[in-house]
Amino acid sequence: MKGIRFLPENNLQFRSVTEAEEATLIRYCSPYLQDLAVFATNTGFRLGEILKLKWEEVDLDHGTVRTLVRKTQQMIDLPLNDEAAPVVRGWHGIRRGGVCFLQPGDGWSVERPVAWSQEGLPQGVTR
Repeated sequence: MKGIRFLPENNLQFRSVTEAEEATLIRYCSPYLQDLAVFATNTGFRLGEILKLKWEEVDLDHGTVRTLVRKTQQMIDLPLNDEAAPVVRGWHGIRRGGVCFLQPGDGWSVERPVAWSQEGLPQGVTR
């Protein structure tokens, strides 16, 4: 952009959100976004990757997601931790079509799926 000086970036810097930051983020999200936020913070997936995730890429028995790393063009098996796995299982109960996470406007309510249980939610977050 002409006339705007960008600050230098440090691409070697690595930072994760703290548990307190994650809990605050989730507390202020709608139920639909809570699921996406929990899944994103526990897998590192970006929003576009989450919304395009297909059931054929998810192995619930082994608790993994097979996905393409676009930067390297290689397939990886990503293990789902104790926070991300319940989110996927909850959405599995209402699955329609090929994608794991339905989007508002796809003919369903943005309320949390009925298959979701209180189990696995971060402390302080309720159904």
